[in-house]
Amino acid sequence: MSLTIAENLGKHTVAVFDADLPLVNASRNGDPSAFEELVKKYDAKLYRVAQGMIHNHEDAEEVVQTAFLKAYLNLHRFQGNAKFSTWLIRIAMNESFMKLRKQRSNREQPLDTDNAFGAEKSSHNRLDLTDWAANPESLYSTTELRQILENCLQKLQPRLRGGLRPARHRGTLDQRNLWSPEPYRHGGEDPAL
Repeated sequence: MSLTIAENLGKHTVAVFDADLPLVNASRNGDPSAFEELVKKYDAKLYRVAQGMIHNHEDAEEVVQTAFLKAYLNLHRFQGNAKFSTWLIRIAMNESFMKLRKQRSNREQPLDTDNAFGAEKSSHNRLDLTDWAANPESLYSTTELRQILENCLQKLQPRLRGGLRPARHRGTLDQRNLWSPEPYRHGGEDPAL
């Protein structure tokens, strides 16, 4: 039987009985079976707390695992001012809050917002998605323009080229910047051509 000091209320000190304190101390001293007992004891309770907050089975299980891991890694920080179970449940609640915050920031928006009754689709609820990939026609025109510019550049004397060379970005031509101001290497052809 272990008692811990919970709080000092004026001149009176309130003692809190914590049956988990011997297991906590054994875990602090390197006994893995002691922490395993704590996991067995509080696994279902932490799951209920997380499930009640998150309403998702997989996320609740992840929260429980993370809470136990954080509790184990931070056992040295447990001061015993409250019961171990209170500390552990608070860790699980904080992890649940963090999971909810992440979910809120990563919310996906449905592409089609039909309602369940088959009502007309409203145009203000629909997302306008544009395909930003280059279409074949623009790719061909860019390639053709590049060939014309390279041919014209080759006809110029090296001193008149002014250090311009075709810009390449990951093997493709950047349509916004057809020419790069990088100088040619001295004594040979430009390797990009």
